[in-house]
Amino acid sequence: MTDLRSPAIDTPSSLSRLRVAADHYREAFGWETEASGQTVVATLGGALGAVAVAATRIRDVLAPIATMGEPCPTLVIPRSTTPSWVVLVDTRDYLPDGVVPGGLQVLPMFTRLPLPPSTLDAGVVRWLVELDYQKRWLPSVASVLLAGAWNAGHERRGGRPIRSRPTTAGANRGGTGG
Repeated sequence: MTDLRSPAIDTPSSLSRLRVAADHYREAFGWETEASGQTVVATLGGALGAVAVAATRIRDVLAPIATMGEPCPTLVIPRSTTPSWVVLVDTRDYLPDGVVPGGLQVLPMFTRLPLPPSTLDAGVVRWLVELDYQKRWLPSVASVLLAGAWNAGHERRGGRPIRSRPTTAGANRGGTGG
């Protein structure tokens, strides 16, 4: 799908900055990371996984999870044509074969995924939705795939996709007044 590699260009200041970032991701989240060239990479495996999402589907995937009040850490990985959108996921749940909706691709184990502040040939890797360092939470791979599948099916039936809305205190109070 996407070539996630970058050229290896080492300069002392950029490499030390990238090593600090790699150490930070490793210490804060327990991810297998390393700094090389102009990139910080995380190797997918263990509980860390990723789902590549087509640009036309990114809102369909992020909005339902955001309505639950949870972050959905998402990378924007630059390419020469259009960016790749990659959602970080927790892979510790069961994933039956054949449940990946169109426009989504579960990246294989051992994929080396660039993280900010990596620089690739086409630009800088950045967060669309940042990591939450307090919760250190990733959505499950199943919830991301279900969000994409539900919104795709709902639109085919003539409905509108779920869109994230800001919530206000008391907005969900209803009832009969008794």
